Amino acid sequence: FYDTLPGKNTRANPSHVDKMTLNAIYSLILRLPMGTVPDDFEGAFFNKSDIISWIGCNSRKYGKNNGSEEIWTVLSTPKFGKLHKVPQESLTGSDMEGKVVRKMLADFKKYVLPDKSSQWADELPLTSAKLQLWGAGVPLNVYRCDHSCVWDAGHNIGIVGDWLCSPSIE
Repeated sequence: FYDTLPGKNTRANPSHVDKMTLNAIYSLILRLPMGTVPDDFEGAFFNKSDIISWIGCNSRKYGKNNGSEEIWTVLSTPKFGKLHKVPQESLTGSDMEGKVVRKMLADFKKYVLPDKSSQWADELPLTSAKLQLWGAGVPLNVYRCDHSCVWDAGHNIGIVGDWLCSPSIE
């Protein structure tokens, strides 16, 4: 969808120069037993996958591993999100939820656990998994300005965010 923003936009479709273009993205949160993923892997961006764009370990982020499990975040590509988008309120328990989770888990195993993937041929030793669809989760273009925010003094309102500078989810 498009939201109008005043000012200049770069890398935008010329017919939508003053618009932000946002796209759907899936976020899959995994709870895995400690040691499932090699200790030297904390996260990465993926350029070769049509399904996954980024994976990161929330538990390793600050060098703290408490307990016997780790929490991982897996983000889809915008193309995958758009292709598999359903109304967010209809996702839980749907066939699409199962399909998206299976595809994202298969890519997770393929790229993060290539040596161990045969060990978990059918499924990972998941404690739990939660899928969330962000209908407008990642910008496809950026709003360029001289500051890291947009301020409308007339209405006394402003906006901030990474998306002003970089078209990525981080």
